[in-house]
Amino acid sequence: MKYTEGQEVAHIDNLTVKMYVYAINRRKYLVSTGQKDKDGKDITIEKSRMEGISVHWFAPNPDITKEEKIFKEHKFHSYELVPWDIAQKGNDEAKEWLETQIFLNSKGN
Repeated sequence: MKYTEGQEVAHIDNLTVKMYVYAINRRKYLVSTGQKDKDGKDITIEKSRMEGISVHWFAPNPDITKEEKIFKEHKFHSYELVPWDIAQKGNDEAKEWLETQIFLNSKGN
């Protein structure tokens, strides 16, 4: 599942709230190639792994006397989010889309 900054998404457990991706959180790490340089040190390459997707949205104010909404933000795993256009199709479509993405990802696609 590829998400981009600015993309509209929804959480699988609350498909009626539109959220916006504002950051793809990645962690960099070094992996040994199994080879040594001329000084005998391990040759490494830098890789990265996605740690989560940061989103923000406007939630209803719990104080029902106020009309303004509350700005919220949170980091979710990519398997908890669906694109907004899929979310609008309903719960069954969203779950089917997620299952398809998880299957494709497990196959290395």
